[in-house]
Amino acid sequence: MKSIVLVLAVCAVVAIGTAPAAARSEAASREEVQRMVVQEAQRSARVPASLALAVAEAESDFVADAVSSAGARGVMQIMPATARGEFGVAADDLWNPRLNIQLGVAFLQSLIERYDGRWDLALSHYNGGSRVGSGRAARVIPATRAYVDKVLAAERRYARDATAIALADRVAEANAGLERRATRQAEAARIERPDADRSDLRRRFMVLADAALAAAGGRDRQRGDAIGAGALLDRIADRKARFRVLLGDG
Repeated sequence: MKSIVLVLAVCAVVAIGTAPAAARSEAASREEVQRMVVQEAQRSARVPASLALAVAEAESDFVADAVSSAGARGVMQIMPATARGEFGVAADDLWNPRLNIQLGVAFLQSLIERYDGRWDLALSHYNGGSRVGSGRAARVIPATRAYVDKVLAAERRYARDATAIALADRVAEANAGLERRATRQAEAARIERPDADRSDLRRRFMVLADAALAAAGGRDRQRGDAIGAGALLDRIADRKARFRVLLGDG
C-alpha cells in the first residue's frame, strides 16, 4: 500500500508541473535537501531515512543540480531513461529536488522488494544496473562493491546519529521531568512543613496531656475520690486552653 501511495505522490508532483531548473536548484540548500530526503523516506515502507540519506550523500552529496558524466541528474542521480521508463517523468523534471528524491526513494524501494530485502543487491542494481542477476544467482556487481560498502557504512553512521539524537532527547526530557518533579516536591515540602511542625506539636501535647490526666485520675482513685462530670469538664477546658497557648493560637 505504501508503495502505491509513494508512486501516486510522485505522479501528483509531476501533474502539478515544475518551475525552471535553475530556480529549483538554487532554492534548495544542502540542509533543505537533507530534510526532503528524510521526509520522503518516512513515507516509504522499505527505505529508512538512514539509508535514503546514505544514498543521497554517495550520489550527489545533497546537491540538487548535480550531474554525472553518464548523465544522471539531481540529488538521487536518476538517469533520464530510468525516470521515463519507470515513472514516465521527463528528464528536465529531474531538476526538481523534491521530485528527484521521491523517484530515488521509490526506485530504491522497488529494488529492495525485488531482491527480498537485500540492501546490498538493491544498492548494486541502483548504481550498476540489472547485471546483479536474480534469485539465488544474484550477486553484487564487482564494479559496484566500493559503492555498496560506502553507502552501507554511511547508513550505519546515520542510524547511529539518529539513535544518539533520540537518546539525547529522551535523556533531556527525563532530566527535565526529574527537575520539575523535584521542584514540585520542594514546593510541597515548603508549604506542608508548617502544618507538619504544628501537627507534631499537637501530637506531643496530646500525649503529655493524656499522661497527665491519667496520672491525675490515678491519684484520685488512690485517694478514693470519684471523678465527677463537672471536674472532668473543667480538666478538658483547661487542657484546651493550654493547647491553644502552646500552639500560639490564644
